[in-house]
Amino acid sequence: MQFQSFVSFKFVALFTSALFLGVGCGNGTEGPPPADPLTFSLATYNVQNLFDSENDAAHQDDLPSETKVAQKLTLLGKAIRLLDADVLALQEVENLSILQRLNQEELGNLGYDEIRLIEGNDVRGIDVAILSRLPIKSLISHRHDTFPGVDDPGTNY
Repeated sequence: MQFQSFVSFKFVALFTSALFLGVGCGNGTEGPPPADPLTFSLATYNVQNLFDSENDAAHQDDLPSETKVAQKLTLLGKAIRLLDADVLALQEVENLSILQRLNQEELGNLGYDEIRLIEGNDVRGIDVAILSRLPIKSLISHRHDTFPGVDDPGTNY
C-alpha cells in the first residue's frame, strides 16, 4: 500500500466555528465568532478499498483474507499516525465495522472519539468516513442528490 493522496490544511476561526461549534459564518443571525480562534489540522486520505474479510451480499465487495485485512489496518494506522490530523476524512471504507476496528486496533490513543460513516452509492459498497478529535455537530449526506449528465441530457448522475 502506498502512502499517497492526502492533503492537510490549517483552518482558523470562522470555518472552524461554523463547522464544529455551530456558530454562523458572518450572516449576522447566529452571533459573533468566538473570541479565541481555534486552529486544527484537517486531512483527507483515500484508503483504497478498506474492506473486511466478510462477504456483504448486498454489494459486490472485495474479500481479502483476514491476514491481508490486518496488514492493511496496520499500514493505515502507521500512515494516519504520521498525519496526526485533528479531523480526518477517509474515502473507500467498506463499513462502520472496519472503521471502528481501525480506530480501536491502530488508532486507540489518538483521541478520535467522533467516528462517522456515510453510506455511498458504489456497487462495491465503499463509503466515506470521518474521524475527528473535535465534536461533530451535524452531518449531511448528498448520497441521493442527482445532476444531469454532461454528455447525455437524458442521463443523471
